[in-house]
Amino acid sequence: MEYGILPCRPVSRGKAMSTLKQIFHDHPAKVGESYFEHMVFAVGFSARLFRAAVAALIHGVVPCLHETTASAEVLAMNDAIRARRALMAAARQPELNAR
Repeated sequence: MEYGILPCRPVSRGKAMSTLKQIFHDHPAKVGESYFEHMVFAVGFSARLFRAAVAALIHGVVPCLHETTASAEVLAMNDAIRARRALMAAARQPELNAR
């Protein structure tokens, strides 16, 4: 028996592999990406969030600085997510029509 990642209790080797597949494959595949494509997008997105957070923090301390930086970045990120979702929906449409 090995100890599984989620949940932390003994699991069989097959169950451990299934859990690893769920963690690292299923969600990226659901959005039409490989693990690494999804990782690159998520890390890039987190960097954008971090920059927006730092700009908001600076603006909180010195209000005349970064007056619109954080909100502009959040709006741009929202547009990026909406465009990404539209692309994913369009990619799935032929699959749905085939059913």
